[in-house]
Amino acid sequence: QPPDARAVIEAVVAALRNAGITPLVLRRPDAGGERAAAYHDRQLRLLVPRDRRRDARQALEAVGWRYAWRRAGLMRLVPSAYYWWDGGIDLELCWGDSCAPLPPAMLRGVTAALWRGAHAAGDGTLDASDASLPVHLAGQACRPGTAHDDDWAHFRRALALSSAREPAVREAAVRLARDVGVSRAMVRALAATAAEGARPGAAGVFDGWREVVWRAAWALLPRIASPQLQRVLSG
Repeated sequence: QPPDARAVIEAVVAALRNAGITPLVLRRPDAGGERAAAYHDRQLRLLVPRDRRRDARQALEAVGWRYAWRRAGLMRLVPSAYYWWDGGIDLELCWGDSCAPLPPAMLRGVTAALWRGAHAAGDGTLDASDASLPVHLAGQACRPGTAHDDDWAHFRRALALSSAREPAVREAAVRLARDVGVSRAMVRALAATAAEGARPGAAGVFDGWREVVWRAAWALLPRIASPQLQRVLSG
């Protein structure tokens, strides 16, 4: 009998809380609207403090997952770990925002903004602020690969919900994105939303020199011979 997704989420949160860690929710399995019933969109994405990442992974050892992504060799450079349950959800445990193929430090400002605006939710977790969550999701939606199509759906829904609560949230999100150096992603995501178009696509995430380095790194990626290094750099 596959475990109930809600029960899995409650067990994950309880395990982290028992370890003294209150996770910040970046994506909930039910946040994708009509696509939430699909297995590929049943992802729980949690952010934990970087200095507690080992404690968080140790706490999750007892939560009964079927498969966990093995962190070995170069894969240790990626600031996240993955867990899967039969017929249930998959968990992405993060301790930093990912911006492959550049180092996670490039998005340190986004991670700090998520923590800075966090507030308590009713289930023992933290929620990001109305402005910081769309900034995170916009950056992920502008990354290459079809795996980020769901981030685009979550971005649109998060923006609609936050704008309904506070009409000025779009302007606040743009200001925040500019402050942390990812306004290109935010502006492109907002333009695509206004046009009711498709996901912005893999271009225009960073501001300034970071964008040049990011594009150059993606151009060089196909020339790398090591499959493991390609996995790390592609995120």
